[in-house]
Amino acid sequence: MSKLPNKIIHYDVLTRLPAKSLLRFKSVCKDWYALIKSRTFINIHQNYAIESHDYSSDDLLIVGCGSNTYCKTPNKLFFIYLYAPFSLRGTHVICDDKVNTGLSRFIVGSCNGVICIEILSSTDTFALYNLLTRECRKLVKPRCDHYSKYPSIYTTYGFGYDSISRDYKIIRTFLFKDRYNMMTLGGIVHVYSSRTNSWKDSDKINPFINQIIPGYIVVNNVLHCICSMKDNGDYFYIFTFNLHTEKSGCIALPKKYMEDGDDQPSLMVSNGRLYTIVKNLASFQASIWVMKQYGMTKSWTKLYEFGGEVVQFKIITYRSSKRSGEMLIVKTVDEQNDELMWYNFEHKSFRKVDLPQKNKYDGNQLVCISSLAPILGD
Repeated sequence: MSKLPNKIIHYDVLTRLPAKSLLRFKSVCKDWYALIKSRTFINIHQNYAIESHDYSSDDLLIVGCGSNTYCKTPNKLFFIYLYAPFSLRGTHVICDDKVNTGLSRFIVGSCNGVICIEILSSTDTFALYNLLTRECRKLVKPRCDHYSKYPSIYTTYGFGYDSISRDYKIIRTFLFKDRYNMMTLGGIVHVYSSRTNSWKDSDKINPFINQIIPGYIVVNNVLHCICSMKDNGDYFYIFTFNLHTEKSGCIALPKKYMEDGDDQPSLMVSNGRLYTIVKNLASFQASIWVMKQYGMTKSWTKLYEFGGEVVQFKIITYRSSKRSGEMLIVKTVDEQNDELMWYNFEHKSFRKVDLPQKNKYDGNQLVCISSLAPILGD
């Protein structure tokens, strides 16, 4: 090992190791400590895992918060290692008091191994939390001054990382409603920056947006979620917010959705590309589409069609590979138990995620990659 050039050790060996191992290796020597802590190394390590699909047993997690009576972790944040040895795959409760306080919790989003948690208590707060390093930043949810003017306000939250300015941001969207007919009167985006540790009013929202539905994903430095437009028969579109320019916009879904879809579509990201799943529950048919050229609605391309009972299942994530694509779904076994399963589009087959104990995944869940990324910048 001592005969290998440092460049090979640093960037051809260490970047391929699990993040959990790298956390321990920071103690080997001062050079490794500085290297593993550097933003350049962290970015290379993350990009390698994503592009090569080389998720180790320590790197790919499902993070969730249970709320159902039958959930084994009611009102507690938990995580599950997807690729760990069977004995380590159980539902692990996050015991850190910094995030498991308050009356209830909701996971707003995840980016670079950092999760954003909304904590409801006597003083509502957000927490930015790295599951691996346990670094945490808490911030009090600011008071909304718009309520004095608009008594009816519809609010959603999103979380992402601005890779240009290297800044974690939380957005809070406000849609101002007429209290009698609930028509949208306007809207605005409120943005929190972890670099400045402050909130500010940002861009105005398209006044034709009737509803913004929580469940943001980040693609190309832009937050995306489903919205409906009141001037188009309440058809669904994609609401966007650029994390760097802090400007909002809309992207049309595949034209086929306008013709065949009868259910709210879902958005996913894999390999830096935007995907959507269009469902028709009446016919038990669905299809998955990818936007091959970001921002170009004509580049929406259908990848797979599927049908049957899988159409009704809750979808957690989608992942693509050179050979095929798979989506992770929640299958209801009975009132008290669910199963996690991978559905392969090429073989049209299910593969169960074996876990030591069963659970009820009724809250919100998302996939998170372990990371050494700092919350407070470089």
